[in-house]
Parts: sequence; structure tokens; C-alpha cells
Amino acid sequence: MKLGFASASVCKVNNRTGNALFVYNDKMWCLGGFKSWVNASNMLNSVWSSEDGVNWTLEADSTKGFLNIYDMEVVATEDAVYLFGGVVYGEEGTTVSDKIYRSTDCINWEEIETPETFTARRHIIGVAQGNSAWLFGGFTTPTH
Repeated sequence: MKLGFASASVCKVNNRTGNALFVYNDKMWCLGGFKSWVNASNMLNSVWSSEDGVNWTLEADSTKGFLNIYDMEVVATEDAVYLFGGVVYGEEGTTVSDKIYRSTDCINWEEIETPETFTARRHIIGVAQGNSAWLFGGFTTPTH
């Protein structure tokens, strides 16, 4: 196992809280989150990728499909990437999301139909097995 550490001076991946880090198509990806504390100017919507975990490339200034999200879970299958829940910061504060999004390029995301059994939550733990996602736990309120 190779252990590496991304340098904060190399990219803005280290300077985030509540972001999603995942592997898809042989690249590491980082999206969402915020810096310092949650408010409109601290939301991070950029998408970064890396082939080695040290050198990161800005892929997009924002995702196409959602904005201002943190504490979500992203699970990558062989065919696509899925984003579950999280907290969305909007004009009226924060709300826990009950939405599920799908992407094949980690930049363009489409909302997909949410099963009735999925409730709005954040801090979910998720894993993929083949082309299935398994979700565990999470909180249903925007704060602890």
C-alpha cells in the first residue's frame, strides 16, 4: 500500500470541511464542502481530480446539478457515481437533503428518483458492491 499526503500548497482539497472524496475511473475526486464555517461566501462548489493524490487539477468551478452542499455521501460504482443526502446551504439557512444525484463525469449531475425508503440525512456511510450502494446511519437534522 502506498501512503501519500496532498500538500495544502498544491491544491485546495485540504482546505475543506464536509466535502466528498472518492475514487472513480482511476482518479481521486473531491467536491463540495465549505471553508472555515458555513455561510454563503464559504461554500466550495469546485470539482478537483487527481491521478496520484499529490497533484490536483481543477475540473470545474462548480458542479452542474447542485450547489452549496456538504456532509453528503458519494459512492462510486463501475458505471456511475451517486451522491446521497447532505446539507444544502440556501437563502433560508441549511436544510438536510433527501435527494440522490447521478454522474458519469463527476461534473454533470442529474437528480434521480429517490426511493420512498430514503430519508433526508447527512453524514451517511456508504459503500458500493458491484452496481449496488449500501447506506448506513446518518443524521436527519442539519446540526448535531
